[in-house]
Amino acid sequence: MKKLLGLIIGLVVIAAVMAGLGAGAYSWSGSLAKESFEKSMKQTTGEQIISYKVKNYTEGLLISTIEAEISIDTQKLNDVAKTQIIPIDQPIIIPLEHKIYHGPFVFKAPDFDPTAPVAAFIETKVKPTPEIQGILTMVWQGAEPLKIRSKVSFSGLVETTMEIAPINFVNPDGSQESLKWTGAKSIVAHDTTTNSFDSSIHAGGISVDSKNVWFLIDGIKGKAKGSFADGSFINANASYTIDNVKFDINQMGMEIKGSVDKFSLGAGNKIEGKNFSSFIKLSVADVDYNGDKYGPAKFQLDLRKIDAEAVKTIAKELEVAKQEMAKQGLPPEAAIFIAQQKLMEGLPKLLQHGPEIEISALSLNTPQGKINGHTKIALDLEGKPMPQNPLELIPLISIDANISIPTSLVEMALTMDTKKSIRRDLALSGEKATEDEIIELINNDVKAKIESLTAQNIIKVEASNIVGAVKLNKGMLNLNGLEIPVEQLIGSMVQGQQLQ
Repeated sequence: MKKLLGLIIGLVVIAAVMAGLGAGAYSWSGSLAKESFEKSMKQTTGEQIISYKVKNYTEGLLISTIEAEISIDTQKLNDVAKTQIIPIDQPIIIPLEHKIYHGPFVFKAPDFDPTAPVAAFIETKVKPTPEIQGILTMVWQGAEPLKIRSKVSFSGLVETTMEIAPINFVNPDGSQESLKWTGAKSIVAHDTTTNSFDSSIHAGGISVDSKNVWFLIDGIKGKAKGSFADGSFINANASYTIDNVKFDINQMGMEIKGSVDKFSLGAGNKIEGKNFSSFIKLSVADVDYNGDKYGPAKFQLDLRKIDAEAVKTIAKELEVAKQEMAKQGLPPEAAIFIAQQKLMEGLPKLLQHGPEIEISALSLNTPQGKINGHTKIALDLEGKPMPQNPLELIPLISIDANISIPTSLVEMALTMDTKKSIRRDLALSGEKATEDEIIELINNDVKAKIESLTAQNIIKVEASNIVGAVKLNKGMLNLNGLEIPVEQLIGSMVQGQQLQ
């Protein structure tokens, strides 16, 4: 099963790489120069895990050809993923052939109307090594696995279509493990005059069947639209949906069975004037997990009023630092450290417009009841520079947050945590207790925790729900109706630490 899953992940990685190949066509709306093509391809693939190299360029009157290769550094890929996605240490080399049919009429181009005038039509083919060809033949059973074709109009519009052939693979080792995929088709339209794009993907359905694992993912679709505002910085909106997921996993004596219906994920960012904003949202119609029903569920996180120039500057600095670390062979942990350092250095500029972060949607139906929540945090500098003293920020920060959770769900979560700690304490002390005594200890501990939180006004119990509301405005904290000056709260915390 590990080999099959490794093959699936490997195919996804290769497909993702190939999806970017059509981007090379963007620079051909005016001329089909080798230098611009090579530059575009390198920008698409990067110089880290994946790299692109032109091996040979032959220019003709009607048809030009480029022989190139993509290299996947498997060691770097496995290091970043913290697991052996591709179980080999040598780089994977994927030879490519780009055939460029010159316009305005491309009579010899495959599957293209020769009467439609275009600046160029580009066909990309994979020229695999014998080892890779063996894998492709085994998985796709001799069919052409990938087609990438691009057409460039005289107006500067470039449309690239990528098609991945269906898969019906049965592991030849006799295990009867199988992988089925209906195939995928992606279309990307790029307007070089406005530097904007519009794309869509239909990835159909994929299923895996083995002795202990079966799952089906069906109705995979996505679309993205936006523009390149500055270099690699993108104003964009993207959304992806999955109609249905079903799974049945039986391992280590445990069975997990269920389904997910109508899952969607959306994300986007944009620059308006001097401000950068971003959002991410997800929703699901319903989930079945071993017979328990959940959903519908919604979540959305919004980020607003971030200084756009500061975001661009940090993004560029991180990209330069990433390239330097790759040249020096530094581990991924170094990248995290550099990112934190750059973020802290740029924080005053990032916050100078008074940012807002909001969980604008949070809801989930559970067997125990409904979870609802909302949170908004804002910083209002009132037109003044960013204070150097963090304590001076407190009167400028506003918070409005509330949450409602079924009491039985909170009790369930506390019970699970308390059960672990009580059993651990009994094991360490060597004390003995019957199962009834353990249950009584757990129930008493959970009850005491809820009563303690209620007494401190951190939570309230209303009907069958536990609720909480926190507000902060002009240095005054309101905790479930109880007002506390923040300075007083900080003073009490400092005094408590000193007493310890």
